Formats: sequence, C-alpha cells, structure tokens
Amino acid sequence: MTTVPSRFEGEDDEHGGYQLSRVLALSDGVFAIALTLLAFSLRAAPDAKAARIGDIVREQWPVFFAYALSVVVIGGFWIGHHRAFTRITRIDTGLLWINFVFLGLLALVPYSTDLLGRFPGETSPVALYAAVVAAVALTGWCLHEYARRHRLFRSPPGAATGRIFAARALSLCGVFTASVAVAFWSPQAAQWMWLAAIPARIAATRWAGRDAPAS
Repeated sequence: MTTVPSRFEGEDDEHGGYQLSRVLALSDGVFAIALTLLAFSLRAAPDAKAARIGDIVREQWPVFFAYALSVVVIGGFWIGHHRAFTRITRIDTGLLWINFVFLGLLALVPYSTDLLGRFPGETSPVALYAAVVAAVALTGWCLHEYARRHRLFRSPPGAATGRIFAARALSLCGVFTASVAVAFWSPQAAQWMWLAAIPARIAATRWAGRDAPAS
C-alpha cells in the first residue's frame, strides 16, 4: 500500500504548511520584474532624430551607468538569496515577513535607478539609491540570520560560513550607508565611494573566513 505524505517538503508544522516552492516562485518573480523594469529607464525622447542617435547615447551615459550598476546589484542580491534558500528547508511566519520586506525594498531599486540616471548630480537621488541598496543588504542579512537562529536550514551553517555571509552583506550595507551622508556633501564623491564596496567585500570575506574556507 502506498503511503501518501501528509505535507509537502518545506512546509512548516506550526503555521499551517508554508510551501518553500511558492516562496521561491514569488521571490524569483520579483527579481525578474525588477530587472525588466530597469530597462524602462533606457529611453530616448519621442522627438529624437535618427541623425542624433550617437549624441543621445553619449548624453545618456549616466542612465547607462545607473542601469549597469543596478543589474550588478540585483544580480548580487539574487545570488545571495539563492544561496540562502538552497539551504533552507522550512518556512515560518517570521521568515515569510522578512522575505516580503526584502522583496519590497528590492522593488524600489528600479525607481531609485531611474532617478539616479536622470539626476546623477543631485543629492536626493544619490542618497535615495544608496539608502535603498543599504536597506536591501541589511534585510538580506536579517533573513539569513533569522533562518540560522530558528534552525530553518537543512544543516546548521558553520561559524565561518555565517561570518562570511554577514561580512559580505554588512560590508555592502556599510559602504552604501556611509555614502548617504557623503551625498549631502558631494553626490559625485558618493557615487565614486560605491566602488569601495568591491574591496570592502573582498577584505571582509577574507577576514571572516580566516579560520575556514568560504562556502
């Protein structure tokens, strides 16, 4: 006689059975839509002349910069989210709400990207973009930390693995948070400061993984 399982894999006993597959489908959908919306910032004026296409493209380099930056940012967040959820096997209400907040903040990236591309030298768009990225990074860390503390992973991540994830997320959060203050002094300097996220991430990862290899 075949036994039919009473619950799907990834459901939670206490909260009525949350399916991991539905959470991942929603999350991937938000990531896909966010990437798609970025392309809407790449537009020319309706009255643009074909003879001026080259000039129009050169004039819109801030828009292309903002687009490319956000593609990298969203891609990095997707990779981190994917890595976390490959280890998570149970879902509870707390994790669902943190994931909703994470996705809600992520959905602001296209809007802040559009403002950054159109007003690259203004304080408010630069500060807003930096604040959004910092908030998404911090929430991503909270998601991972919540899952670790509530034992929602398939197997508990080692101490070094937890430090590495935290170092990557919090170093990004730190750089972009600091750039918010810098934007009120110089929006251009704040944008150059974002490049520091790369060496900061590398240095933080090496420091966090000094006792064990990164996973």
